[in-house]
Amino acid sequence: MTYTALLSLVILGDDLSRVCKRGIRAELHQLQLPDGSFCPTPEGSENDMRFIYCASCICHFIQDWSGMDVELSIDYIRKSLTYEGAFGQGPGLEAHGGSTFCAVASLVLMDRLYDTLSHDELKNLKRWCLFRQQSGFQGRPNKPVDTCYSFWVGATLKLLGCFEMTNFTQNIEFLMETQDSVVGGFGKWPDSNPDALHAYFGICGLSLMKFRDLNLVHPAFNISQRAATHLEWIHEKWDQSRRRAGDDFLVEKHSKFFLRCMEGLPGQATSADVSRTTILYFCLSGLDLVYHLDDLIDTKQQHVDWLYHLYHDSIDHNDSVKCGSTGSLPLANSNHELLAAVSGSHIVMTFSVLSCLLILQDDLSGIDRNVVMRSVRSLQSPDGSFIPCQGSTQTDLKFLYCAVAIGYILHDIPQLDTDGICSYIKSCLTYEGGFGHATGLEAHGSATYCAIAALVLLRRLRTTLLPKEIEAVKRWCFNRQQDGFAGRTNKQPSASYAFWINGTLKMLGSFPAMTSWNTRKFLLELQCLDTGGFVSSPGMQTDMLATYYAICGLSLIDESGTRRLNAALGLSHRAVQHLRTVHLRWLEASVAVIS
Repeated sequence: MTYTALLSLVILGDDLSRVCKRGIRAELHQLQLPDGSFCPTPEGSENDMRFIYCASCICHFIQDWSGMDVELSIDYIRKSLTYEGAFGQGPGLEAHGGSTFCAVASLVLMDRLYDTLSHDELKNLKRWCLFRQQSGFQGRPNKPVDTCYSFWVGATLKLLGCFEMTNFTQNIEFLMETQDSVVGGFGKWPDSNPDALHAYFGICGLSLMKFRDLNLVHPAFNISQRAATHLEWIHEKWDQSRRRAGDDFLVEKHSKFFLRCMEGLPGQATSADVSRTTILYFCLSGLDLVYHLDDLIDTKQQHVDWLYHLYHDSIDHNDSVKCGSTGSLPLANSNHELLAAVSGSHIVMTFSVLSCLLILQDDLSGIDRNVVMRSVRSLQSPDGSFIPCQGSTQTDLKFLYCAVAIGYILHDIPQLDTDGICSYIKSCLTYEGGFGHATGLEAHGSATYCAIAALVLLRRLRTTLLPKEIEAVKRWCFNRQQDGFAGRTNKQPSASYAFWINGTLKMLGSFPAMTSWNTRKFLLELQCLDTGGFVSSPGMQTDMLATYYAICGLSLIDESGTRRLNAALGLSHRAVQHLRTVHLRWLEASVAVIS
């Protein structure tokens, strides 16, 4: 009913200003079951794919996914994929047109369709849906055609990009036969009595085919495109409100702080020269999060060119692959050959360069994905961990996270030993409930973030950690909050852990921790009122790392003046949406090559 109420308000042109988003978020969190599905009421009832779809629509409508454990729901959806190629209402149930629509539409609304289903799974899904057309569409094999599946199956095919492969003429003829010429409406079958459900979905089916003067239907929301456009206006209005930061959050000064850091750093920062790409990542992503990336519109291409100049690939006489990016140019006029010979590539810098390119909306066409992934794979140790570069003996979870994130960005995680990665992560779990940076080390906030984010990107969180272990991680994270968050037990809170710990809790579906007000108060007290930027803790000097992660922490609690943040990748939703577009382009190119 919450789903249909929100739909109705949008259709009627309401601006949703009287909707209590916080209350809806809390209610959704209460309704989600341990397997990722949802009950429709707190008292408990049936649970199936329909309610995951309703929850996904609600989260999209209110622009707040924190009330839903998305990864857990995706796991439920995947378990409901059948041997036939489509989705049942739940794991082990028969494939069905309605549940297939709910599963696919949910993944589309989550922006997770193409990284949840493989190319072969998508191909089988399209085939199953196309085979449902007789004249109209049937909901299951060996069943009669039914008016409503002209929308359920048709909209699924529309979302999958192959609706045009259906026979519009036969479908329209069938739907016209179910129309009641006397009282109006559509029936389930020809010569059956009309009812509201089939009358509505019959019209939706015709709208998908652009029949006559019907308004177009939005295939994921199941409302008209007119209403969907109004929803976009509401979201834009909310975004504008988010941009208007409160007087106590010094957005303009923080943006100028990042711009100054891009021009030059003080002498005490000389040791950071080898990490210029990471510095640029902090600055670009920080500007993106506070809606000031357009300040670089005149120099955007220069930054892109510089990032590609740091990228190199080579294979030496031992067939050792050295591909990726360094942190800076060792000489003013360094060429690629000298760069490869002197510096090699570094896994953290490669991640930073890829992230920067996405923030700048580059299409990554200058990156040889296969060679980069071969290089990253060569840095993986037998125990599943990663070293940062060839010849290094250092290993910890931040390098493992960067490797997984690179694989995710380049859409080629299978090149990595994912079983080894999950095994190593599990070995870093401590008796306290958090993760250390290596096996046997003390639990640490940044290590715990790296472990959970890597498992989320791998889609292996629930298969690697037991439910009681996930609860222990949550408890450890909750216990890190004082005013702000501390990174370890018996340590003082620090700005950066507002992201590391809160980001972990958000991925685990237990956000916000304690009260957002405490986090906000702690962080805003760390602002430098004169020059902008944040200090890590009271009495210290401003630095980019503390400034960037403080803003990330504020973004996680929906601070006005900040964009929404993707917790697993540490990038704005705008940058991640661009990544989805790049992935889709790669997928379409691979399909074209195969066909």
